[in-house]
Amino acid sequence: AASSCSPEELARLWQAAEAAVLADEVALRSLTSEGLVAALRAAALVGPRTDSSARASEALVRRLCERISGQARWLDGWTASHAAAAAGRLGAAPGLCYDPLRSAIMDRCSALRAHQVPEPQSRRADDKEAATLNLDGLAEAERVASSLAHFDVHDAEVRERLSKWLLRPLPASRLVGLGMDLAAVGLGNSVSPTLARHVRARARSSEVVTAVGAEVAGALHAAYE
Repeated sequence: AASSCSPEELARLWQAAEAAVLADEVALRSLTSEGLVAALRAAALVGPRTDSSARASEALVRRLCERISGQARWLDGWTASHAAAAAGRLGAAPGLCYDPLRSAIMDRCSALRAHQVPEPQSRRADDKEAATLNLDGLAEAERVASSLAHFDVHDAEVRERLSKWLLRPLPASRLVGLGMDLAAVGLGNSVSPTLARHVRARARSSEVVTAVGAEVAGALHAAYE
């Protein structure tokens, strides 16, 4: 299994697999949307897993992005958000993947419909049902925010919808990840002072400082000053 390979072995396997895929246009065209997402995610992981000794080629990234973008009208939110996040990590141009997928992300990601759910009135630890409801779609929100940050796309409409998640009682590590990605694409005190004040308050809280450390909590606080 690839998980048991050394970085050198995995790099050789990847290079052979990539060459085979690029040589077989029919096989590439036969991939379903789920298969294309799996290929994009594998391509995004190969660099970190091989200590950067192997990377997906620009040719492969371009062809995978073109294929998934061509299916945009049929994609659900899970597929669109995974594709955008992986393509962003691969360094694809926004016009190659984010722009074609934007409508699917806006219309079909539950994370972006979350702005219709009222802000929780209580953060009681025993309110398990409310906590579960409020976190529905969070993983999609994280993927879309990650794609914005990697593409460096300051999409104000998408960013504003995603920002509502920061008002919820998110686990500290996920608050930091989402908050930093959105700050990287323009969210902050000048755009939304009320939300920024809330994020700063959470960043100062003992809960967040204990969970992520003073340095990380301080970076989140600074991003929203």
